[in-house]
Amino acid sequence: DLAHAIDASRAGPGSVVASGASVERVDRGTDQVGQAGQAMQEIVRQVHAVSRMLADISGATVQQTAGIEQVNSAVAQLDQTTQQNAALVEQGAAAAQSLNQQAERLQQVVAVFKLS
Repeated sequence: DLAHAIDASRAGPGSVVASGASVERVDRGTDQVGQAGQAMQEIVRQVHAVSRMLADISGATVQQTAGIEQVNSAVAQLDQTTQQNAALVEQGAAAAQSLNQQAERLQQVVAVFKLS
């Protein structure tokens, strides 16, 4: 440091000004580094916020998938019930037709007997 002070005194008053400019540059650089650090902290905070949002979206997607599976299951049950009902209707129609035919034959058989 003594050698530096001797050199500065030999260089004259202009070097002190240059030294002052260097201090200003260092101060500005320090401020910029501080601002950059704050910006990085804000970026990290925002990344964490986005991460939380993505986790929420993922959770909602899982719930939505479960809901869709329940709806699909209910629709499958409705379809099965509808098919069973259609089969029962067909059976009922066939039984009604059979009873109708039997009733017609019975009428023909009874017609032979005349009541006076």
